[in-house]
Amino acid sequence: MSFLSLHQKFHNVINDTLRSSPTTHTVTDPRTESPLWPVPIASGQDFEDAVTAAQTAFRTWKLTSLSERQTLLTKLASNLQDQLPLLSQILARESGKSLLLSELDVRGAIAQCLHYAQPSNVLSDHVQFEDETVKIIATHVPLGTVAAICPWNLGLNILLL
Repeated sequence: MSFLSLHQKFHNVINDTLRSSPTTHTVTDPRTESPLWPVPIASGQDFEDAVTAAQTAFRTWKLTSLSERQTLLTKLASNLQDQLPLLSQILARESGKSLLLSELDVRGAIAQCLHYAQPSNVLSDHVQFEDETVKIIATHVPLGTVAAICPWNLGLNILLL
């Protein structure tokens, strides 16, 4: 059974909590110009709460082992696969893309999760320079919370970067 519906009420999610808003925007299907569904517009406080929640989550996430992260990416890929038909329908309607292109967006997000879940695709430390006195190693560590303004029609892949 699907956990999403084309007719459900949409929410913002902040710190695992669904939030509605007295201010909404009705999404319009770009192909037909028909109204689709209202979505909540986040307030300034919602934004601040989301940033605070992300910063709090980062304190434990940065300590999460690589193998745990890979397991979580595999689980996310599985969840996306389970919801593929519905996610594709939602993306098609809100972006104006064909159902085929929207499905390819979801499949691309699944592939991206699975790609980074593979041990061979890990950003490993590597020696950039070494001589008798110096060894310079490039390493990749989580830096913290980021915010992004994304194109409305780009699909799921941008969210996974």
